[in-house]
Amino acid sequence: YDTYFVENTWTGTVGAGASEAGAASHDYYDILLGSNPVSLQVKIEWLSPTNDLDLYVRDASGALVGSSGNALSTTEETFIPSVTEGTYTVDVEGWLNTIEQYTGTYVMEYILK
Repeated sequence: YDTYFVENTWTGTVGAGASEAGAASHDYYDILLGSNPVSLQVKIEWLSPTNDLDLYVRDASGALVGSSGNALSTTEETFIPSVTEGTYTVDVEGWLNTIEQYTGTYVMEYILK
């Protein structure tokens, strides 16, 4: 089958966080996947390499389907090769950080009819 891609971006802000101390901060973003989805790729980028953000993606049932937790980086990215129609929730977690703005990008792949 043939497929096509739809790319979108959003911006957000994560408050100061310290996950190891039980004080992680979170910023959430919902992605609605329409009919006949194939895959989903989610990426976040921010400026300060001293801030450690992590990325989690949950499907419509709340199950964790993708994550990324690189240290000493300014990007996190995950690819979910098999998705279903519904709302997926992106959780940008401030693992160890000051207040940080980020840009998120997601690419949805659909079956072309």
